[in-house]
Amino acid sequence: MLGWVALASRRGDRVGTLSGGMQRRLNLACAAIHLPDLLLLDEPTAGVDAASSELVLASLQRLCERGTAIVMSTHHAEEAARLCDRVAHFEHGRIIAIESASRPPAASSVAHPRGATLRNELPSAAPEPE
Repeated sequence: MLGWVALASRRGDRVGTLSGGMQRRLNLACAAIHLPDLLLLDEPTAGVDAASSELVLASLQRLCERGTAIVMSTHHAEEAARLCDRVAHFEHGRIIAIESASRPPAASSVAHPRGATLRNELPSAAPEPE
């Protein structure tokens, strides 16, 4: 699993000696070690450099391809477009719109710049606002 997040060379190191990006990747490896059906993530690339961010996103993409449903929040539209089929926009905790993302769909998924990424069963349109 450490190789999956490019940390095999740091096997045996104390977590406190790892950079912030390495710690973020280690967190992802810990969350995915049992190959869950569903993975919940909050801002998985927050506070990491571009190289670590790329490794995290590539790892998440591989999880998606293996069939793991991912729910994540992100403020980065490019992350949502890369990992999702559809983008949901939230306002005050409610979905106000769902649209197609810029990548070809592999499975039903949703992401948005301020809320969640969902893969699998989702409505084809946003619910009516109350």
